[in-house]
Amino acid sequence: MTLPTDPAVFAPTIPTFSGAPNTALPTPPESAQLARRRLINYDSYSYEPSSRWVRAVRGATAVVDSRFQLLVWERGVRGELKTGKLPSYAFPSAHVRTDLLRPSSDEAAAKAAVNYYSRPSRHAAVAWFDLTLPDGQVLPNAAWKYTAVPGLEDYFLFRWTSGLFDWYEESERVHTHPRDSQVRTEVIPSTRSVQVYTKDSERRLLADSTATRILFERGIPARFYFPPADVKFDELVAVPGLVTSCPYKGYADKYWHIKGDTTEEKLAWAYSNPLHQVEWIKDYVGFLNESVELVVDGGPFTEGEPGWIE
Repeated sequence: MTLPTDPAVFAPTIPTFSGAPNTALPTPPESAQLARRRLINYDSYSYEPSSRWVRAVRGATAVVDSRFQLLVWERGVRGELKTGKLPSYAFPSAHVRTDLLRPSSDEAAAKAAVNYYSRPSRHAAVAWFDLTLPDGQVLPNAAWKYTAVPGLEDYFLFRWTSGLFDWYEESERVHTHPRDSQVRTEVIPSTRSVQVYTKDSERRLLADSTATRILFERGIPARFYFPPADVKFDELVAVPGLVTSCPYKGYADKYWHIKGDTTEEKLAWAYSNPLHQVEWIKDYVGFLNESVELVVDGGPFTEGEPGWIE
């Protein structure tokens, strides 16, 4: 049996209903027995045990070396969508170089550095720790403990700030933040007719394809990635030097904004070397659905709100 290795060899004609596609969204009413599943538990901290081999390394020093740790989600705060969504690793003190940790010399600086996306959030009660490396270098506020969460008294958590540590899960280099065990990311080839237009009165065509690859990731809208040949690059302006990171996809190292847009909103991107789990989006161009007009099979593309939105 020969398995296809590229979307282009998938069956070109798959039976479908005739006539216009039904794009109505099913929205059953919630009840005492039926509720929409959400990523955030607003009422409490939550955790999952993890058996991945996780290490945090700085230079030649392993600061964390753990084969059993916890993925911890903070208690959510309504109105702040990211709060409670991103997990952190909590490591037993026996798996941490606690001999290198000392109570923070400037907790105020740590609190001032907390932002909308960081962990811990500004709502959490924590104690901060500086880390002193064997060569004498001090990393201020590199770790923390939750001080008001019974059960986590003996666990340390660490910043994932870029450049602070090299993080590894098993033998794979990881970055940005720990991956949520409940988030699945997959890429599926599609033959839908898809167009992207500017949202302004000119309604300029930015991309047009029947060979997109759709990236589905729990908690964010579906993203249509276009073959470079189907993108109108003459309507886009490259943004030099910008690189962003995603723990599920890798580093987006190509960005564009719309030509003539005075805000220069970066609404198109590509991954030159995505992670192997999503390698089918390599060099394909994605667009920010929320900032463009996305037309699929002749009609506006709509979908339900992401699961983390309240």
